[in-house]
Amino acid sequence: MRPIMMLCLPLLLAASLAHAVDDTTEPPADTSGAGTPDAAQRASIERAVTGRYVRVTVNGHGFSLRNPPVAEVGLGAEDAEIEGYAVWVGDEEMRIAPPSLPLAWRIIERIEVQRSGTARAAWVGALIVPTVYVIIRQATHHSSHEDDNDFLVPLGLIPVGAGLGALWGAHHPRWESVWRRP
Repeated sequence: MRPIMMLCLPLLLAASLAHAVDDTTEPPADTSGAGTPDAAQRASIERAVTGRYVRVTVNGHGFSLRNPPVAEVGLGAEDAEIEGYAVWVGDEEMRIAPPSLPLAWRIIERIEVQRSGTARAAWVGALIVPTVYVIIRQATHHSSHEDDNDFLVPLGLIPVGAGLGALWGAHHPRWESVWRRP
């Protein structure tokens, strides 16, 4: 059973990590001409940003909005709250003044929404912790006979890894791009 565990668990781990890292896919660029999304794209953007924390890139700087309304003229409303990010230049912190709302489509470079990382991190943790245990156990165990319950400890570590991964993911959300200007 040991050679099979040594081969299968790292392969599963590698496949899972490859899937977890493959979250950087870009949405299709807006090809409507002037960088203004058409009605179908605006409806898709509105579905994605409704009730979510949104990060908008304008002139290379990120700004945060919460549940911004999507309109034909742009993103956000005059009474919405917008937060600017700090930018470090050398050792000095500079605050970028947020632009006025609504943000016109022509100045928006990218829109991203915050997603929970809990489920994905739980899956990765459920695979990493038992795999690390099996690798360490194989490297340090010098007995010539197999224990009958060698597979029980890694199985018991699956929920431990899932719990640790879920805690990590709850505190480290991921960002998903929903629209970008060409």
